[in-house]
Amino acid sequence: MDDLSTKAQHVLGVSKAAYDSNENLRKAYAYLEEHQVQALLDGLMARVVLERPPDLRTYLIELLEEMKVNKMSSASNFFTIEDLSAMFDMWDKLKIGTIPVAKVSETMRALGVDSGAEEETIVGIAGAEAAEIDKDTFINIIRAAMSKCG
Repeated sequence: MDDLSTKAQHVLGVSKAAYDSNENLRKAYAYLEEHQVQALLDGLMARVVLERPPDLRTYLIELLEEMKVNKMSSASNFFTIEDLSAMFDMWDKLKIGTIPVAKVSETMRALGVDSGAEEETIVGIAGAEAAEIDKDTFINIIRAAMSKCG
């Protein structure tokens, strides 16, 4: 319960005492978790950063309508291979074709991947000794991690 309480406090922006003593806050947090609202918002934010649309509201409405039509329920369905390739390219500033594993971890955290799933996925695909990751491996790791989340 302590970990759940801490996470809920962070998401809701309230103290432990307020969260523990308020049934409505606990219900609100349960709703957010059940409907994966944080993952949805994180996914939308990531797409906005990648695309930088001139008309933000229209873009967000179109994304949400696309999700509705395609029955997408989580951030894992937000990212195309092109999106993930663009993410990799943002990290690969020197254009050497590899990025440090730490950048893969950072990407996964930004996308809301649980830290346990983060390490497990990286090690499972790239191996425990990997220090640098190429674009194809990056894409495979992120897609695998996001499919576990959603």
